Amino acid sequence: MRRFWVIVLGAALLVPLAAPGASARPERYTSRSYNAFWYLTREIDADTYLNITWYAGVYDSGEGFWSDLYRYAERCERRPGEDRCRSRPYMVGVIEDLGDGSFTLDKRLDTGTFDATYPMEIYDDGEERRAGRIHITVNLVGTGGLAISRETSVYQEDCLRVRYSGRWEYRQATASGTLTFGRTGGTLDLPDTEDANMRQGRTMSIIHEC
Repeated sequence: MRRFWVIVLGAALLVPLAAPGASARPERYTSRSYNAFWYLTREIDADTYLNITWYAGVYDSGEGFWSDLYRYAERCERRPGEDRCRSRPYMVGVIEDLGDGSFTLDKRLDTGTFDATYPMEIYDDGEERRAGRIHITVNLVGTGGLAISRETSVYQEDCLRVRYSGRWEYRQATASGTLTFGRTGGTLDLPDTEDANMRQGRTMSIIHEC
């Protein structure tokens, strides 16, 4: 569903080619990210309710930054058997610069914090309109064990030889958050969710040419 792995693989393959005759040298990259989903239900009346999903996440490689915040909602009517639900307008905000915000992960992915402000847009039946700004703060606490993966590969063609190695660390997390709405100044506390994770990685490429 997410483009996370596409971005990670793309960053890993961005190996700058040295000029002919240049000496071999390592090119190092780092990356870090988190993802969190919150699921809420809001009662409208005895027969109607909203199912709401908030998502926030970030990918930061040091060479590039991407973060988004979105809200997806369904309006549901209680019926005998299966309830009837219809999608509501979709709200999303994207930033490519952290600005005055912050993003931290500790070395062992035990904890993390994030805060940022997003200009939001609402999409409704193909129409787009501005929805003000939303500020989010997120606290992450690692759960379970720390998963570690490694990869080493060598690419050889004619006089070009590239040796690539990478190490990634991943941990499930519990995430809590608070949304502050710029237009009204109101806030919404997001309850703890276990549908969250933290990742960080380090890669290195060494290029040799004849």
